[in-house]
Amino acid sequence: MINSQADLDIDREALFLAERSGEDTAFHFYESCEESFTLLQTYPQLGKVRSFRNVSLEVRVWRVKSFTEYLVFYRILPNAVEVLRVIHGARDIETIFSDEFAD
Repeated sequence: MINSQADLDIDREALFLAERSGEDTAFHFYESCEESFTLLQTYPQLGKVRSFRNVSLEVRVWRVKSFTEYLVFYRILPNAVEVLRVIHGARDIETIFSDEFAD
């Protein structure tokens, strides 16, 4: 399951990649995200637990296949994996999560 913010993240990053490196790279990014999500759905424990200030969710992180600078943040639900965000690793991830998921 991919939440709406993660969908926006993916589209924003794909547009950036298309403008910077071409449409083929953007399509490859979409495919790599899908492959990464499928892998995490099958093996949800793969990612490392990531702690954030003022966020009580157990958030895990995994790299997007072939685009290792992009990180998938997700949580494990009883019958699914929920992708919360897909963010470039150079961004201020602590602030993003503290602002969005604060207790």
